Amino acid sequence: MINKLPVMLLLLVFSSAYSYTFDENKKSCDGGFAGACYNLGVMYSEGDGVAKNPALTATYYQKSCDGKVYDACYNLGVRYYNGVGVKKDFKQAYQFFNRASAGGIKKAIINLGLMNEKGEGVKKSLNQAITFYKKACNSGEIKGCANLGLLYEKGIKKVPKKGKKKLKKSVRKKLRKAYKLARKKEYQQAVQYYQKACEGGSILGCNNLGVMYDNGDGVKKSLKKAKAYFAKACRAGSDNGCQNVKILEAR
Repeated sequence: MINKLPVMLLLLVFSSAYSYTFDENKKSCDGGFAGACYNLGVMYSEGDGVAKNPALTATYYQKSCDGKVYDACYNLGVRYYNGVGVKKDFKQAYQFFNRASAGGIKKAIINLGLMNEKGEGVKKSLNQAITFYKKACNSGEIKGCANLGLLYEKGIKKVPKKGKKKLKKSVRKKLRKAYKLARKKEYQQAVQYYQKACEGGSILGCNNLGVMYDNGDGVKKSLKKAKAYFAKACRAGSDNGCQNVKILEAR
C-alpha cells in the first residue's frame, strides 16, 4: 500500500544568539529595550545562565512582543498553543500568531492557516485556511504550498447530502456530475501545489505528488513519474518515499 504523508502543525520556536550577560539584558529590559527582554526569554527558555523557568520565559516574551519584537510574539503563540509556562489557550495563541504574521513571521501565517482549518481558537473556515496557506506559499514558505496540496486533495467540495425530499433521478445525476467535476479540479489544484512544494524541497510535496501520479488523481496516471517523485523524496531522507519506491518496483 502506497504511503501518503500528512501535514503536521509545525510550531518551531525561534531563538537567537546574544552577546550580553543576563544582568546586562535585565538592566536593558527594565529600561524598556524590547530586544533585551526577548534575550531574557530565550535565556529562561534554554536555561542559559539561569535556571529554566517557563513562566518567566512567557513573561519576557510578552514584554518583548509588546515592544514589537515579532519573534517573541510567535514564541508566545507557541507557548499558549501547547500550554507551556501559561495556561493552554488557542484563542490567545491565534492572536499572537496573528501579531507575528503582521510583523512578517512567515511560519506564523502557516499556523494561522492550520488553526483555521482545524477550528482552533477561531471558527473553522477552509476558505480562510486557503487564504493563509496561499499567502505563505507565495512568500516562499513551501510548507504552505504542501498544506494547500493536502487540503485540496482531501477536498473542499462537500459530498451532496440526501435531503428530506427525494430528488429526481435527473437532478441526482447532475449533482453527482458536478461533484466529480469539482473534485477533478481540486485534484488538479493539489497537484499544482504539491509540485511547487516538491520543487522547493518539500519531502511531503514530492511523496504526495508521487501518490497523485500513482493513482491518476488530477493527472494522467504514470508509474514512471510516481516512482521518480518517490525516489526524490527518498533521496531527501523520507522513509515513506523509499518504501513507496520498493512497492512500485515489486508490482
